[in-house]
Amino acid sequence: MGDKLKIHARLIGEIVTVTVIVIFAMVSLLPTASLFGTPKINDGDLTYHGQIKNHKYDGKGKLTFQNADYYVGDFKDGRFANQGKFVSHDGWEFQGKFRHGVPNGKGQIKQQNQIIFQGDFKNGEVNHAN
Repeated sequence: MGDKLKIHARLIGEIVTVTVIVIFAMVSLLPTASLFGTPKINDGDLTYHGQIKNHKYDGKGKLTFQNADYYVGDFKDGRFANQGKFVSHDGWEFQGKFRHGVPNGKGQIKQQNQIIFQGDFKNGEVNHAN
């Protein structure tokens, strides 16, 4: 039973990692032009509401995708940073620490308001499960 749980936790961690990397790639290419704004990008496919510094998302903000996925939390240089939460339209969410756009530090994955994985992440990958 323990091996199945480890495999399940690793699979979820890999899904979160790939999702965050794709989102990071999209976010890093987005233009912005003010200190606080709500720009719509790609004909409204992405909407950002929050703080902007040096034409990048920086500070508190919320990035919403056309498919209803969203990230709310801290941004630094256009990337997810510090504390944040990514919510998928598929019903799962990751909440925890981010660095350079990927999970890094303590975090948890929930589905239907139940914690299904909790542990440490390093560079977007599961480092230690609790």
